[in-house]
Amino acid sequence: TDGPCVVQARWPGNDHYDASDWVTIATVHVVQSLTAQAETYGASPNLKYGGSLPAVPENKKPTPAGDGDLEWRSATASTCSVEGSTGAVTAVGVGDCEVEARWAGTRDSGGEWTSRPSPWTDIQTFPIAKATQTLSATDPYGESASLAYGDPALSVSSAPTGGHGDLEYRVDPTASTVCSVVRATGAVTPPSMVPIACAESLTPALRPPARV
Repeated sequence: TDGPCVVQARWPGNDHYDASDWVTIATVHVVQSLTAQAETYGASPNLKYGGSLPAVPENKKPTPAGDGDLEWRSATASTCSVEGSTGAVTAVGVGDCEVEARWAGTRDSGGEWTSRPSPWTDIQTFPIAKATQTLSATDPYGESASLAYGDPALSVSSAPTGGHGDLEYRVDPTASTVCSVVRATGAVTPPSMVPIACAESLTPALRPPARV
């Protein structure tokens, strides 16, 4: 049971002194407590930056039932925010998210505590991962892009948008290397010489002269 615990003391006296009166020397406030349910948000919440977890269901709320409203908060504001009345979580960063809860306590009509708040208690800590990005592009070099041996570099005319971080380009490492790509700009440059191994794949007009 929570509430004030009033501590008193006295001198009991001896052969020469009477006992002193009982005197109140302290008031210790005994507060309510709570215990987190196992896996309040699940065994391993799959949460990524920008994602969220729903309100905590009744059967996952802390026990025992206490006085006042159940309040929730984030102990790691840089990675997650927590809705104070429901425990719903929103990922606002990457790293560990620590969720805490407490019973808010109650007051009488005069504003005095009738039941003090419980201490903030760790409910669950779980990781927040980076969000996944996808990239799609339509004709970044024009509808009928082509590049002949000896041509100047082919520039990107319509770069993909909507991503995060600096866009990077490369040549598909699983395909034949018949060109080079500038990592930062996507400009495509043909080789200075056509490799013999690649010559047969070129159109007749682009093949190197036959060796005599």
